[in-house]
Formats: sequence, C-alpha cells, structure tokens
Amino acid sequence: MKVFIRDTVYLAVFLAVFGANSWALATGFAPGGLVPLLVLLQGLMFVGLMELFHQAVHLNLHRSRALNLILGRLAGAHLGLGFVAYRRFHLAHHNNTNTADDPERDFYQTPASTTGLWLYPFIYLFRNAGVINQGKYLRAEDRLGHRVDLVSILVFRAASIALTVVYPWPMLMAYWLPYFVFFYIELYMSQSQHFFSAEARQAPRGLEHYAASVNITLPFPLGFLCLYTNEHATHHVKASVKWYDTPAKTREDAAYVCSIPAIAFLKVLFSEGAKQWTSTPELTPPGNAPLTQQ
Repeated sequence: MKVFIRDTVYLAVFLAVFGANSWALATGFAPGGLVPLLVLLQGLMFVGLMELFHQAVHLNLHRSRALNLILGRLAGAHLGLGFVAYRRFHLAHHNNTNTADDPERDFYQTPASTTGLWLYPFIYLFRNAGVINQGKYLRAEDRLGHRVDLVSILVFRAASIALTVVYPWPMLMAYWLPYFVFFYIELYMSQSQHFFSAEARQAPRGLEHYAASVNITLPFPLGFLCLYTNEHATHHVKASVKWYDTPAKTREDAAYVCSIPAIAFLKVLFSEGAKQWTSTPELTPPGNAPLTQQ
C-alpha cells in the first residue's frame, strides 16, 4: 500500500504540473514574457511523457498493472510508439546492452550528421520509431496488441490534426511548439545514454552498467519534469528502481557513477556528430575518469 500511495502521489504531481502548464499555454493565461519559458518546460515534460511511457513498459510506473497499460498506451499513441513493440524491443536492449545483439544498434547505422542534429532531429526520432514499430521482436501472441497500438497512433494523430483545425492557437502553443522542443531534448537525451560506449562481447550486469552508460547532470526540478530520464545509467543498473527514487540510487552508487553536465555533452555531440555504432572505444566524457568500473 505504501508503494501504491507514493506512486500515485508522485505521478499526480507530475501530471498536475503538466496539466497546469498546458492550460496556461492553451488559454493565454501566462504573461507574454513567460510563454517561451513555459513552452520549453512543456517540451521537457513531453520528454517526461516519454519516460512515463518507458517506465510503463517496465510495468514500473505505478503499482497498478492496469494503470501502467492504460497510461503507457496513451503516451505511446502521443509519441508514435507501439507499446507492445517497444516493450519487446526495449527488454531485448536491457538483456543485450552494447553487444552485437543489442536492438538499439539499428539506431546508429547511418552516417553521423552534425547538421542534422541542428536542423531536423525529428528525422532521427521518426526513424527510430520506425525501427521499433516494425515489430522485429514481437511474439505470436503480441500481434493483435501491436495492431491495436498502430491504430491508436493513427487515431491520436488524426485527433491532433482535427483539434488543430478547430483550435489552432491553443494547439500550437500547448502541443505543436512544445513537440518541436521535445524533438531536440529527446534526441540529445537519447544520444547521451550510450554515446561513449563501444560494442562489447558481453552485456554488462549490475554495477557494470555505470561503465556502459552515463548520467546527464540536470538541476533537480528539471530532472523531475523529465522523470529523471537523464539518469539512464542508474536505470540500467536496477530497472526496478522507481523513477522518483533514481536520484537517491545515483547518490548511493556515487563511487561508480559517471556523469556529464548537459552543456558539456552538447559540446561533444555537436563536435563529434551523432552516435555511431563502433567496435572500439573512441571517446571519454570530458572531466570524468575513463568508463571502467571501480
């Protein structure tokens, strides 16, 4: 019961902030000078919805399995990701992180493009969604659920367009502009997760994940708004840790954690270009020791 209450309270706080920010943008309630900031925060909370989806896929968003499935599918429809396909894909990633069998290697097969990172991050994310939604890791019993997911995505997109026709300004402010911001933040966040790692013969286990990924340092309030998706290495170490307990787990494992400030990572990303799958390590996070377990 204690876990159920904590899950409910933390989730309710995030959704309340998201709802209030959406309302302020859609109604024009916020003073004009605050609007750009609220749009940026809304985009960051869209990243939080991505992490909500991710946690639901692990059935770890809430103690209630039904709520995981409902909120996960709703968030997936918003993001253009099939819940069932992503679940199979992502669990395979956890089991085979940074090995030749890691399904995420398909994200990093095209040539690096620093220009693309600036100009069209949505192409990277749409491509990745296509890799996931093709359902390569689906099982026979998943087929119906996957079809329902794909139909849900189409319905959500159609509803978004219809609402935009009827309410163009509220949708622009509360949805489309934040969605544009989301593309950039989510791309940079997803690039950071295993950017400095090369292909390994064996997947890391336990604390070894701190040598196979990095955490991005963000101020605590911003971390909350994206459900601490920036602490991806910590999630890999113990995926069952609740998202709101991730900072505490990171502090507990401080001797092993390799973190990089968000600005420092952006400098590396735009210097080196998008992550490429490689069999030999090439980069070390600035200001950190080499990525080896202590």
